[in-house]
Amino acid sequence: MTRPRAKLIRALPDPWPDLLDDCCDETIDNRPADFAAVLERLKSASPHVRAEEKPQPKAQPATSPQQPALAKPAKKLTNSISMTLVRIEPGSFQMGTTKEQIDQLPRLFPDSKRELFNAEQPQHPVKITRPFFLGTHPVTQGQYQAIMGSNPSHFKGSDDLPVENVSWLDAVNFCNKMSEKDKRTPFYRINGTDVADVGGNGYRLPSEAEWEYACRAGSATLFPFGDDAGKLGEHAWYSSNSLSKTHHVGQKSPNAWGLYDMLGNVWEWCADWYDEKYYASSPAADPPGASGASYRVFRGGSWYDYAGYCRPADRSRSTPENRDNIVLGFRVAAVQG
Repeated sequence: MTRPRAKLIRALPDPWPDLLDDCCDETIDNRPADFAAVLERLKSASPHVRAEEKPQPKAQPATSPQQPALAKPAKKLTNSISMTLVRIEPGSFQMGTTKEQIDQLPRLFPDSKRELFNAEQPQHPVKITRPFFLGTHPVTQGQYQAIMGSNPSHFKGSDDLPVENVSWLDAVNFCNKMSEKDKRTPFYRINGTDVADVGGNGYRLPSEAEWEYACRAGSATLFPFGDDAGKLGEHAWYSSNSLSKTHHVGQKSPNAWGLYDMLGNVWEWCADWYDEKYYASSPAADPPGASGASYRVFRGGSWYDYAGYCRPADRSRSTPENRDNIVLGFRVAAVQG
């Protein structure tokens, strides 16, 4: 019959619990005869490792620790109006949304109809073959004022708010004027509403493919940070946290490539014409967008939109002349040079 033991005694390693029980036995004859008998029992206890204990690893000879390779800091440029752009390296990614992700979206966002996401399919491989620079955040009101001499924004109060109420034509004119200020060759030839790329080393709008590539920053999930829409508030100003207005740029967490506000705050104009079915025939390398259409692409969602619109793959559009839109801004790109 097992004798009762105090809690502290039970916690001791073998052979101490039984030995202490015997030493304290009410029947004197059951106790060890003397100290020598106690020592003998201790010596005879096998020095095995108990099942619940893990063997300790053998000590290794001291060596100099190998330092992990440090990632090179991204190359940046800061221009004459203190706009910072980060270099985006060439690479490949899957553009658009998979069928499985499309199936998932109506469950995540029950108010959305599945056909709203048709323009994001088919998902297809895209290769960005040339490095380019991209603004670390959308163009601010202060930056726009410095180049254009005016501020069309609805929400005012700080130079660090993103500019909005700008058309696609306003955005490309801004790019050309800033190119001239920085003594770069303008990227666009602009004649009224007729705009053509002339391939200078000046500032420009990112292509739709460049924008999504930079927004994803190596991710393949619904959001750059994963599939959990509940975390969007850490990265973006959108309908659930914006208080129905824009906010200073750069306040939320950047993506893995150091870009702020790629989602939410203001939508961002891209260079491309919009074609809902363009992905079915898009070239695999540096897709330039549709050859012509009625609308230009914008990306990223805004302070007004719910989380379903604030995704890297979401596509939207408007006419290039549309200026009366308090959710729409832009971000500047530049060729490597």
